Amino acid sequence: MKIIKAGHVYELAQQDAHANTPPIVLTFVNREPKTEHPGTQTQEVLRALIDRTMHCDNCLRWPGNDLIIHHLRMALVLHESRALLRKTEKGIIAPENIETASADGHFVINRGLSSHDATFYERKPKPDSPYFPVMPDHSQGKAVPASDWADVCSSSKT
Repeated sequence: MKIIKAGHVYELAQQDAHANTPPIVLTFVNREPKTEHPGTQTQEVLRALIDRTMHCDNCLRWPGNDLIIHHLRMALVLHESRALLRKTEKGIIAPENIETASADGHFVINRGLSSHDATFYERKPKPDSPYFPVMPDHSQGKAVPASDWADVCSSSKT
């Protein structure tokens, strides 16, 4: 990785590239006055990394991928938490006006579309996972032993 513009533009190393292959440039959005330019957000890169890790796990299972996905998800949640705090501080949103679910009283989250890799990964039993000895079954409000994951994974998850 080569830093082109700290915090905003990076040239990424490539694997198996030919000599005339152009570099991969990762550009993050810049909203700083007088230096603005379009680009992606860290959250979008994290989403891609999560999907990529799910894809790799679907190709060749490795229990450590569960840890990687968990921590990438937590990084994504922390970035989005920061965004919610900043929007609240700026008066862009009022958290008391955000819709809440009747089931638990927390913010309503509309689930977006997952890739086929993510859908398959989420439904796949993972009894070898070092991270989740008991997976919560949120649809029934109770914990499910790892030995029963196959039943949970093949049921109503979408």
